[in-house]
Order: sequence, then structure tokens, then C-alpha cells
Amino acid sequence: TGSVDEKTAEEVATIQRAISNNFLFQYLTSSQREALVAKMKVVLVNAGDVVIKQGSESSSELNHFYVVESGLFSVTQDGVEIHVYEGDAASGNFPGFGELSLLYDKPRAASVTAVTDGKLFALSRRVFKQLVIYSADARRVLVKCLRSIPSLACMNQVQVECLAGLMAEEGER
Repeated sequence: TGSVDEKTAEEVATIQRAISNNFLFQYLTSSQREALVAKMKVVLVNAGDVVIKQGSESSSELNHFYVVESGLFSVTQDGVEIHVYEGDAASGNFPGFGELSLLYDKPRAASVTAVTDGKLFALSRRVFKQLVIYSADARRVLVKCLRSIPSLACMNQVQVECLAGLMAEEGER
């Protein structure tokens, strides 16, 4: 598995397209989005590489959100395939996975393995928190994001703002 930071204009456009439809990124300002894209790392994978291992404890190396530019990736839970991600430039399909690890410090719920050689873009939890949760308008963005999560719909505005504050405090530790 190799990693480089430089991205072409086409790669930047791929990442922007991939994150534009993701609930976690839809309320970001354009400057936040640009900063996240700039900080994402290019990760080259070989067939058989395990990108995420089910049950692995969270750590800064493991807490990443990935955008698939190319390649086929199998998602398994307890050894059973439950989903497949495929990056396909011809159709403009660039799926993402692992976004919840940016918010929650929990062991991974599934494994993701490269079926073919491929190319991913990775965003770490640390970078996400630095650029989004700690930024000047982060509380507003985080509250909007939390409001978009269906399982939190039962919470009132004060509760959601309190949760956003707790998330920011926890991230500072």
C-alpha cells in the first residue's frame, strides 16, 4: 500500500463529486470542502489488501473515510460479503466508505478488502476534526449534520447543540 499527497485537477474533481452527496459533508462551506480535499491522501492498494479490518480498535491510523476512484472493494461482516464498492470513471461513480469513523471512536463494524488493484483517497479523523469540528463555524455545520441523521430526529435543538458541543470537547482531548 503506497501513499502520496499530490492530486491532479481530475482527482480533486473526483473527490468533490464523491463527497457532495455524502450526508457528512453536505453542510460544509466551500472553503472547508476545499481544505478537506487538499488534505486527503492518495492511497494505492493491491488486490488482497485489507483496507479496514472488522473489530479493529480505533486509532488515528484506522479512522479514515475513503473515496474509491478505481478498483473493486468487498465489504464483509463476519466473513459474509454484504456490499461491494466500485470506482468507475466512465459512469462517474466514486463511492465512499468509512464516514462514521470520522464521528465515532468505535471498533470497525465490517472489513473492506481490495478485490482488484485500486486507488483510494483517504481523510483521517484527526484532519476532519481539525478542519471541520474546530473551525469558526464548525458548531453550526456540525449541528446541521447531526440534524440530518434520522436516528437523532427525536432530539430537540438544545439537545443537538449540546451533543455537538460534547463532540467538539471530546475531540480536543
